[in-house]
Amino acid sequence: MNDYGPRGYGDYGSGDYGRYDGGRRGDDFFGRGDGREGDYGSYREGRGSGFSAPYDEPSRSRSSGAGSVRPPSPHDEPLTTGRARVPGADSAGPGRARGSARVGGKRAPSGELSEEEEKARKKAKKKKRRRRNLIALGCVMVMMIGIGTVAGSILFAKVPVPDEVFNELEQSTTLMYADGKEKIGSVGIEDRKVISKDDMPKLAKEALVAAEDRKYWEHGGVDAWGVMRAFVNNVTGGDQQGGSTLEQQYVGHIADMRGDDTYFRKAKEAVMAMKLGDAKSKDEIITDYLNVMPFGRSAFGIGAASEAFFGKKLKDLGPDEVALLIAQLKASGGTYDPRVNPYELPEKKHLQIVTERWEYVLDGMVDVGALKKSEREKFTELPDTQKLEGTGANKGATEDTGFVTHRYALEEARKRIGLDSVEQLKIGGYKITTTLDKKLQDAAVRQANHKGKGAMAKATNETNDNLRSGLVSVDPNTGAIVAYYGGNDGTGVDKAGSDSMHPPGSSFKEFTMVAALEDNISMDSVWDGSKEKKFPGRELPVRNAGDAHKPQITMKDAIRESLNTPIYAITDEVGANKVMLAARDMGITQIKDPSSGEIVDLHDEDIDKRLKNDQNPRDVVDNEIGFGQYPVSVKDMAVANATLAANGVYHEPHFVKKIEDSEGEVVWEANDESVERSAAIEEDVAADATHIISAVGPQTVGNNPNGVTLPNGQGTAAKTGTWERYCDDECNQNSAIWYTGYTPSLATAVWVGDKSEENGVVNLNDGSPAFGSTITGDIWWEFMNEADKIVRGDEGPIPFPDPKNIGDKTVGNASKGGDDDGGDEGEGEDGDEGEDENDPERCEPGDVECCLENPNAPGCTDDPGDPSDDPGNPSCNPEEDPICTQGRSGEPAANSTSGNRYGVAACHKGEQTAVRDDRFVLTAA
Repeated sequence: MNDYGPRGYGDYGSGDYGRYDGGRRGDDFFGRGDGREGDYGSYREGRGSGFSAPYDEPSRSRSSGAGSVRPPSPHDEPLTTGRARVPGADSAGPGRARGSARVGGKRAPSGELSEEEEKARKKAKKKKRRRRNLIALGCVMVMMIGIGTVAGSILFAKVPVPDEVFNELEQSTTLMYADGKEKIGSVGIEDRKVISKDDMPKLAKEALVAAEDRKYWEHGGVDAWGVMRAFVNNVTGGDQQGGSTLEQQYVGHIADMRGDDTYFRKAKEAVMAMKLGDAKSKDEIITDYLNVMPFGRSAFGIGAASEAFFGKKLKDLGPDEVALLIAQLKASGGTYDPRVNPYELPEKKHLQIVTERWEYVLDGMVDVGALKKSEREKFTELPDTQKLEGTGANKGATEDTGFVTHRYALEEARKRIGLDSVEQLKIGGYKITTTLDKKLQDAAVRQANHKGKGAMAKATNETNDNLRSGLVSVDPNTGAIVAYYGGNDGTGVDKAGSDSMHPPGSSFKEFTMVAALEDNISMDSVWDGSKEKKFPGRELPVRNAGDAHKPQITMKDAIRESLNTPIYAITDEVGANKVMLAARDMGITQIKDPSSGEIVDLHDEDIDKRLKNDQNPRDVVDNEIGFGQYPVSVKDMAVANATLAANGVYHEPHFVKKIEDSEGEVVWEANDESVERSAAIEEDVAADATHIISAVGPQTVGNNPNGVTLPNGQGTAAKTGTWERYCDDECNQNSAIWYTGYTPSLATAVWVGDKSEENGVVNLNDGSPAFGSTITGDIWWEFMNEADKIVRGDEGPIPFPDPKNIGDKTVGNASKGGDDDGGDEGEGEDGDEGEDENDPERCEPGDVECCLENPNAPGCTDDPGDPSDDPGNPSCNPEEDPICTQGRSGEPAANSTSGNRYGVAACHKGEQTAVRDDRFVLTAA
């Protein structure tokens, strides 16, 4: 059977696309529709309307798969089952036969029907007659219901005049910066460039008729046969079909009836359409239609659409361009926009869909006489369209603030005032004042943008132009998100939100630290920081990056130096579930399972119950949670750090400061009553945690046990994070770097990684691996330096709380009087007895590791990273010494082959930490 039967392309029937074009229109900029039936209907439903042949309306045909069943043809062979009459006279004779013959059936010996057969025949006829009567009765009842609905509709149906319609639809919502004075963007403005009846090009009118209603100029506003055809098909279980005229589509759009896919809605539309036909001429109606309907790209009306798609006035467009605009009316969410692709189909498939709809309109234009066939044949390729721009309803959507103005703030505002959909915001005339501070946002973009002259731009060049960053800054005293950078284009992938989560590496050790302090473990407790250790229940050993080796180290120093072996032991002691609960209470809302890719909602009731089950602490997350194996969002990390900055008080993060209605009345405002706040951790815990990480600084500043301060003297608390890239073989590359931290006035998280691949390469501009204290450290430092001046002006430094020194100092798996051998670290907790290679009495000249641990030992100088005249001082040679470190002065390490301040990869001791298991090469720093 022919694959392209008269009832539609079979491949678009019960194949992958199901009801291909059966969906309702949706005008959401991001291609998600308006919550009604989507452009693709039931995407893999297996039954749907295909493209009719030749070029009939897609919603008017059905197919059942490749090679769809077509109606019988005059050329088909006759059926070979059932009873056949043999022509002939009543009397028998040569060449004649009388009676009936059965094909494939049993007949009576006499040639007549048997008694049983005759009874069966009569019974079948009676059953068939009854079925027909029932169908007829049903039709009568349906008609009566329809008549009643129409009669009732006449009593209340009222068709708005165009001016009233325009005023109603132009109740747009604006979004402002936190000062309430400067506008960031707007939504819901139907950027309509009204074209008068006389100026509306005939080509546009005829193209519309060709695509949507070819009998438009003939009917009186209602296509009765079309409505009946749609009704019969819908009630018999077929594909839902429109049957709407342009008038019905128009009034349906204005009256917002599109959510009701029943014949009752059709009846109401029909009455309104007929009344509209009495009030206006056909030319006026079609002009109004073209001025009102959504065309995608936030353009309402074909005049605005012309500029949004082609950057030209409608009168200057060619037939191929007009046809592409008219094609958008079928699905204004972007299904037929060459540059949108809302369903993320393969590019070739998406363009094929766009092309088929475009060609359908062009061919229809030939059929209605709007285009000559010879001219139509010239159009073989889609016309070029301009890049998506934030115009009309999406003013500001393509800016760096677009993630907030056109996604997060809108959805939050909808929930705050109890609206059912964002669409209600778009036409409600609201004014939303966001929490974004214009000066802080500009500073964030300046430092995090890979273009320009900020820290990110300085750290990248042609060798690492694959890098992108995310930065989020939160006011710890209110939870207001004051700066948000997820990329330059708010319609793209948000690198700072839950769309794009990244393994945080050692920056997550903040939560291990908090969980341990909450579990009464002192920051001065002593742990085994041997370079490699095996743990029960883990097949492969945990090891520290750079083979950093400290058999005895306090929890405080283990956090500051980012050692993995003690952190894993602390996590195992406290419980992985307790670490996860601490992080959740502080602001981490979701994590991603690194093996399955599943997003885990930490506030889900079942997840909450499992996390609180201390009998199975590794049920939801394993011990690798302690050093950041599980990806999180930049926003959540900033919020969690804000909780520490607020001395343990969690403030609900929010993007909306105030909402006013169209009359200027405040309908919601952020304050202590409307925004959630809770004591996430005790103040003493927060004080000790802040003290621990107040010594951490970016590489350009260096660590300081007495605390790292901004140039104006304001103290900071921070943690670096580095995640090693997975390779089949060791490749000494990293894939994600972090720097998270806070002052008492501001909490900020920064991430840098590959623009398109989570396992991509993150290098410095000299090609060597980047670490958390390098690029992200510089972005954070430069931003916070600017931000602190903006937030506090010339005020003096705000001190952090003094440490409380809570907890038990004796609970570590190593003690100052215990094993300190560092022998075979791979065997058990403490290893076999052996010599301590870092004993000051045994340091050999040139032993870098020993000198780093014991700078006063014989053969070492005060600054092992700085060569001097002392022949025993080890020099920094990355090719020979894997643990070469930066000098204490904060200058580049000795023998660094790089001319910049970053030095080389081998000169970052304590920054990268490698952990291996049977599935991943895990790295944290």
